[in-house]
Amino acid sequence: MLGDRICIMKDGEIVQCDTPNEILRNPANEFVQNFLESGNVNQHVLSSKFTVQDMVEQGYFEARLVDGEADFGSLIAVEALLQQLANQATVSVEKEGRPVGIITQQHIIQFLAKQLEREAERV
Repeated sequence: MLGDRICIMKDGEIVQCDTPNEILRNPANEFVQNFLESGNVNQHVLSSKFTVQDMVEQGYFEARLVDGEADFGSLIAVEALLQQLANQATVSVEKEGRPVGIITQQHIIQFLAKQLEREAERV
């Protein structure tokens, strides 16, 4: 995302030339798609289907008694949790129908950072 327009070339020929967002949304062909995926580790982690349960099982939460019902169930995608934590500091979570504690903004950052690290090790 360093320029307003990007040209992707293969064998000396322009394959696609457009804005970064348009290229990401609509790759011209399989070559462009593979090119984008080869350098964008974040895309894999953020498009993965991690759930609140994954965070709880890996210890990215604070065990605390929560009054009432939890804000998020264990099968909710981390993406939804991330959106909620953009607007508030903590959310209460449950596992197997029981409130287990809270997840904070720091927990989700640590969780995503760990997933990025694991993805980078695979590349």
